[in-house]
Amino acid sequence: MKYVYYTIIKVDSRKLALAKTDEGLVKISFIKEVFPFLEWIEEHLPDHEIELRDEVFERETGELLEYFNGQRKEFDIPIKLITSPFNRSVYEEVKKIPYGMTATYGEIARRIGKKNATRAVGRALNRNPLPIIIPCHRVVGKNGELRGFFAGLAVKRYLLELERSNGTSKTL
Repeated sequence: MKYVYYTIIKVDSRKLALAKTDEGLVKISFIKEVFPFLEWIEEHLPDHEIELRDEVFERETGELLEYFNGQRKEFDIPIKLITSPFNRSVYEEVKKIPYGMTATYGEIARRIGKKNATRAVGRALNRNPLPIIIPCHRVVGKNGELRGFFAGLAVKRYLLELERSNGTSKTL
């Protein structure tokens, strides 16, 4: 039997849902309700049993809390990306954006060799299964303007400010 485990952690006033298999972390969601998160698991891992297991997330929880406290800039958490080849290329490029820095959607499109795929890059980032680990919040519009973020622009602004201040801003 294959399992996907999940937990919910609290960071300030927000909740993050985490899911992982034996191969690594597969999903992070900023949540208000757990049902869309569980639906994602059922859709993408239909051959796995879903089980709530807080105790198997010690490493992931620790690294995420260190990030939110300004003590971690890179992650060592094993991940398993469940996505298309195009989205994978976008995510791999986004992972190269340094902590506290940004890149534009157009820059990411050019870096993956698809200079006319700016909108497709945006769609891929909107489907990012591992925000924070794959720092899609670091991708901005032309001239640095904040553009869409599935958890809302306030969260994107918070994450960028957290990194710019190296964790001295504590409210999510």
